[in-house]
Amino acid sequence: MGYFPNGTAGEIYREQYCDRCVHGRGGDGPMCPIWVLHLERNYKDCNDKESLLHRLIPKQELDNGACVMFIEDPYADQIRLDL
Repeated sequence: MGYFPNGTAGEIYREQYCDRCVHGRGGDGPMCPIWVLHLERNYKDCNDKESLLHRLIPKQELDNGACVMFIEDPYADQIRLDL
């Protein structure tokens, strides 16, 4: 589920998925609602089998899988310039 044992694990997940997603945190836009929910409920819901986080960020084998809203941004690897 969307639980990370420490800040480093959360940052690795964000780099792998969130920063590459069209709903990601980039620019001046709003943060992804699933990431906001994770920040608010991560520790409280980690052992709650009915938690929505279990469905939004599903577990795959030993790690968290991509969240259900993950859509790869085709421009994620390009340098974005403010002109």
